[in-house]
Amino acid sequence: MKKTILLLLLLATLVGCKDPSEKNNASPTAIQDAPHCESQATFGDLSVCFPEISGLSECYDNPNVRAAVDQFNDSENTILGYYIEDTLCKNASTFGNVSYDNYYQIYAANMAKNYHMTADEMNQIMTMMTSGFLDKTMEAVNDSAAFSEKKIEVSQPTLIEKYKLNSRSSTLILLMNIANENEARTMGVSMTAVLVRDRLIFVTYYLDYEDDTSIDAIKKNTKLFITAFLKANNYS
Repeated sequence: MKKTILLLLLLATLVGCKDPSEKNNASPTAIQDAPHCESQATFGDLSVCFPEISGLSECYDNPNVRAAVDQFNDSENTILGYYIEDTLCKNASTFGNVSYDNYYQIYAANMAKNYHMTADEMNQIMTMMTSGFLDKTMEAVNDSAAFSEKKIEVSQPTLIEKYKLNSRSSTLILLMNIANENEARTMGVSMTAVLVRDRLIFVTYYLDYEDDTSIDAIKKNTKLFITAFLKANNYS
C-alpha cells in the first residue's frame, strides 16, 4: 500500500528531531549467518534477507514481474521484494495479464533510508495510520496515473484490527474493494511495520476476501511470514 505525504511528514519530523551526533554506517549492515535466506536486497545501509516460504517465490528480480509491479509503486517508496505463488513466478511471461492474490510485497519509504528508528517511533507511525490516514491515502491512490489510466478504483479501506506480533512489529488488518472494467473484488490486506536492525521495513500481504475465514488466513499467513522474515534477519 502506498505512503502519502502524511507518512512522509511524520518520518521527516522524526528524522529532523534525531540527534545529529548519531552517525550511520556508510556500508550496508551485513547479515551474519542468516538461515534460510532465499535472496537479499539492499536499502541504503541495510541488507535485508528474504526467507524461504513454502509455495511462494520471491520474484521481484524477474523483469516481467518487476515491470508490472512497478507501475503501481509510489515513487516515494522502494520495493525490496515481491513474493508470488511458485507457478505464477515460473510463468512470469504472462504475469501482467493475470489476476492473482496470496502475495507479499516488502518495501521501505525512501524518507526513512538510513534512519535509526525506535519501536516507539514505529508505533507512532502505525497509530497515525489508523487516525484519518487511510481515507486520504486512497484518495491519492485513485488519483494517481497508474490507477486512473487502467480505470482501477480502490475503495476506502476498512480497518478490521490492529495488533503486535512481537516487540519488533506492528500489524494492521484491512478490507478494501478493488474494481476495474472487468471485475470487482474484495481483498483482505495485512500491513506490517517491521524493525530490522533499527530500520523500518513494511510488509503487506494480500488475499481475496470471502468470509471471516479469510481474515483468519491473513493473520495466520502474516504471522508465518513475519516470523520467518525476522528469523532470516537473525531475530529469534
